[in-house]
Amino acid sequence: MIVRLLVATLVCVGSWGHAWAGYAEGDAAFQRKDYATAFREFSSAAAQGNAQAQGALGLLYLRGLGVAEDLRQAEQWLRKSANQGQPGSQWMLGTMYDSGVGLPKDDEQAVFWFRIAALNGNDRAQLRLGAKLAEGEGVAKDEEEAAIWYGRAADQGNADAQHNLGLIFRAGRGVPKDDQKSLFWFRKAAEQGVVSSQGMLGLLYSDGVVVPKDDQQSAFWYRQAAEQGEWRAQNLLAGKYLMGEGVPRDAQQAYFWLLLAASKGDANAASLRDSVERTLSPRQRAEAQAAAREWRPKIRAQVEPFKSVAGTGATTTPVPVRLETTRSTGSGFFATSDRIVTNHHVTDGCTRLTVLGQPARLIASEPRSDLALVEVDGGSPNIASIRVGKVALGELTAVAGFPLNGLLSGLNVTTGIVSSLSGIRGDTRLLQITAPVQAGNSGGPLLDASGNVIGVVVSKLDAAWVAKVAGDVPQNVNFAIRSNVLASFLDANGVDYRSSQAGSKLSTQQVASRAQAFTVLVECWK
Repeated sequence: MIVRLLVATLVCVGSWGHAWAGYAEGDAAFQRKDYATAFREFSSAAAQGNAQAQGALGLLYLRGLGVAEDLRQAEQWLRKSANQGQPGSQWMLGTMYDSGVGLPKDDEQAVFWFRIAALNGNDRAQLRLGAKLAEGEGVAKDEEEAAIWYGRAADQGNADAQHNLGLIFRAGRGVPKDDQKSLFWFRKAAEQGVVSSQGMLGLLYSDGVVVPKDDQQSAFWYRQAAEQGEWRAQNLLAGKYLMGEGVPRDAQQAYFWLLLAASKGDANAASLRDSVERTLSPRQRAEAQAAAREWRPKIRAQVEPFKSVAGTGATTTPVPVRLETTRSTGSGFFATSDRIVTNHHVTDGCTRLTVLGQPARLIASEPRSDLALVEVDGGSPNIASIRVGKVALGELTAVAGFPLNGLLSGLNVTTGIVSSLSGIRGDTRLLQITAPVQAGNSGGPLLDASGNVIGVVVSKLDAAWVAKVAGDVPQNVNFAIRSNVLASFLDANGVDYRSSQAGSKLSTQQVASRAQAFTVLVECWK
């Protein structure tokens, strides 16, 4: 069964086969830096509603590539793309509000777009949202939530977020102070070329406070930062060469690095440079000065792991200790007073589950049917009624759940009909529905007009994927697991659930009220 969870909130209609091909041609042109062709192809695809082309076109206008810079056009195309759920465009809109470039500076709007993009998995937005929360810009200051967003970005390999995690674990801001976690994240960032982390590792190994003193490691990390042009690291590396700490004693090398540091205006480096210069021969001075004139800083790049010059002295990399972050959220509903139905994929891989803010336990899971059963202490007297039996094509339905948690708040209820009695390729375990479904709806109840559960929401069709393979984009193609599949799952796990038949038709408000009583947010932590 080929179904994917799509977090986009809107998809435009158009001649998508042609639009997708146009986007691909534009992207190929962009990669070879043929911006005029990229602009032409992106413009055509964007006009037909292709969200990626719209975002790319906005970028060309923003940077003046292949077309005159036009910040108004950039904002308009980026907003069209962002409204179709493109995380990169959402991040760029947030950046425009954040910087005041192309849009009036507005921290609250910046946070709004950063949060949407962050929820959609954009690591740069997660980093910026963390920074906004840490400083209280456009949002109430919350160092604990900032740490969570830094953690999400860091887990995706964002080097700057990894450095920030090193800082907050070192200071205990929003997380318990932990020197080993701090060291771990500084090393991760340093190995990706973050100068500040490289300098921090140099200091730590030089001082021998958090880690055993190791002059070879210290000099190694100072060199990585110095080669990127960091003048403080250049000054400190010069000191290593003067003292012979971790590197051979070499006044000419020290002089070379002091020349570079002094060129940045460091008075201490200039004074030490003049002192060392007097100890060198004319030839040594000339060689070092020529090398300094020709020197160019390296661009941030991956760093090979440290290797001791003498074959000893390398410290052991700490065991990775990851910040516990919310991995995902989904929905569920009470099938008994203490047992909640949700999706397998909502609970898969979780080290901790919470429901109604209370600890919950996974007691049964079936990947094939994508169903799971969670138990919670305390529970609820409000229990869903499950209707097992025939469902009619065109029957009115409602979906209840907690989509886009963190962006939207509270229970969300949408309505539609049963549009097909099977899923993709005739999968009879599923119903196809038109009620809108978003990320976070998974595991929530599909209700009939009497407020009975007739299915468990499982996914929506990935519209972008269909556009690629079929040349057209589906609208409101969403799925739910049939209630008879749910009943079999509950029977197999000895759950005494409440069953019912179709009853009198209720108003939408009454159905929503019933759903609110037994539908819950399920949080997965790792």
